[in-house]
Amino acid sequence: PGLTIVRRPQIEKFQNDSNLPGHFSATIEPETSKVGINSMLAAMAPPPAPAPSPTPGSRPARPDPGASPAPVFAVSEARKGVRDLIGRIVEEKFKKDQDFADEYRDLNLDELFDNLLGWMDFTYQPKNGSGKQVIPYKHAPIYSLSELHMIYPVDDGLYDLLAPNFTPFITPGINVNKIEEPMLR
Repeated sequence: PGLTIVRRPQIEKFQNDSNLPGHFSATIEPETSKVGINSMLAAMAPPPAPAPSPTPGSRPARPDPGASPAPVFAVSEARKGVRDLIGRIVEEKFKKDQDFADEYRDLNLDELFDNLLGWMDFTYQPKNGSGKQVIPYKHAPIYSLSELHMIYPVDDGLYDLLAPNFTPFITPGINVNKIEEPMLR
């Protein structure tokens, strides 16, 4: 449907000549339903909201003594939040999938998170010295989630578990209409 009279026979000829039966489907998913993994880096923190500018001829607004202070970015809190989210995601998977729990029973989340921070942050000094991180740290933000494969102990199973929950992009907030259960927790 929607093909021009010229395109339709060309597409049909290509399908018949190529012996490539099948179909293609794509899903568009908003990144705002995921946590920005680079939000753990101070340089990648979202900028503070600008103060409203007064209109010409008006007096500057007085601060409301009962108003809460504007939120301030704290690297330690962002890192704790991502570390806790990874732990909850893995724990939920352990509860639901015994085979996964058996395969990853020796998973050291602190080592995984330490290597993740070492990969992303040039100022971070990794605390674990296990020597199992074979690939040298990048010391820069993650540009593609496929980089998680470079971090010990991430393999295909852990990548498939973690990747749907994170994005390398800085998102302005969480889309509550698309939030998944692990993120909500």
